[in-house]
Amino acid sequence: MTDSRNEFFGFRHHWRDAEHREWITEIIGWRARSSFLVGVHLDCQTSGVGVRVPDPKKPYIVRQILEELGGDVDGEFEVSSEPRFLSESELDVAERVLNGTTRHYLPVIYVSSTWRNCPALDVEKLAQWTGGMAHVVVEPSRSFSFALADRVERRNPYEGAIAINWPAGGGPQSRFFPYRFGDPVRYASAIASILRKALAGRRPDQRVTWDFLRELQFRNRINQLKQAGTAGLDDYIEAFDEELKLTKARAEALDDENARLKQKLAGYESQRAYAQSRGGDFLQTPNDQELFPGEFTDILVRALKKARDNSQPDGRVRDVLDSFIATNTETGESDRIEEEIRDAMHNRNELGSNERKALEEAGFEIRDDGKHYKLVFRGDDRYTFTMARTGSDWRGMKNWISDTTKRLFK
Repeated sequence: MTDSRNEFFGFRHHWRDAEHREWITEIIGWRARSSFLVGVHLDCQTSGVGVRVPDPKKPYIVRQILEELGGDVDGEFEVSSEPRFLSESELDVAERVLNGTTRHYLPVIYVSSTWRNCPALDVEKLAQWTGGMAHVVVEPSRSFSFALADRVERRNPYEGAIAINWPAGGGPQSRFFPYRFGDPVRYASAIASILRKALAGRRPDQRVTWDFLRELQFRNRINQLKQAGTAGLDDYIEAFDEELKLTKARAEALDDENARLKQKLAGYESQRAYAQSRGGDFLQTPNDQELFPGEFTDILVRALKKARDNSQPDGRVRDVLDSFIATNTETGESDRIEEEIRDAMHNRNELGSNERKALEEAGFEIRDDGKHYKLVFRGDDRYTFTMARTGSDWRGMKNWISDTTKRLFK
């Protein structure tokens, strides 16, 4: 079917499985002058009690389309099952993604670099699992992340965190930190699952839906009846009735969407009103950047606990601090990294291959510097520690551990 400048086509498959679940697959194509958009919608419904609706999965047809036909260009990125690795010179691209000024239909999964200058998850697997549903964009290095932070008011994900950025008007950025997940593959799997569930609840572009295709079909039929000039009244009534049903169905869907958005907006308004009643945010985001996710939270909660212990036992200050501590918990990342440092060098008096590997895992870059090593924590030269190549005794290494952990965590 065509209108003045576009072509539309598609098909719909409806079937019932052994558990009496209704499955509907719709594939709609929209070809304009310079673009070709394909909408794939898979819906599962059940009226049976106790029959589970499965979690959303990527339809196989999406993978098939990419393999056999390839992906078009969407905004600044090609639709693909492979990650898009940014170069050091592409700060402008990353800035546009995070500021939401790129023109694309698919969401962008932005993968930040760890201090090791690599992602914290398996980006190849992530791109494979989300190909055709999102773009996976990977930044090149930690220094790139630092430079980007100055451009986007420090709203960028960092140190291995992931941000899902939706197209214009699609909602706020979603952010996820690696310490909340397991290994790199599990992290990638969790992000792919989150994306699929989010897409399943989002309203698609109206022009690649079955209802739009049917509406266009009946509109063309009415035009044909008018041009033929021989149609009877019953033909017109039938055509208009079908169009009326579609219009009613669309109005009901819009009412449901409106109700959902109103409920969501009410939640945001309630949060904003509460913040205004309390005089706005208690703390402003500092200009510094966390060296690892959860660092600021751990520092603040620990400071609150110390202040609480030094306050009057039966006083107002202690009651307020107790309330803050009860509603804010440490992430545990600081304790975990500190323990890694202690375990790496406990009862050691020199830096062997095993100790070097363990300290690198904890976040140190080890540089040779003549008679000494220089250990830089998480790529920040402000936190550089000197270690002798050979220790004189075990006490020297214990002192190094104590001095280092105090500077970083106390």
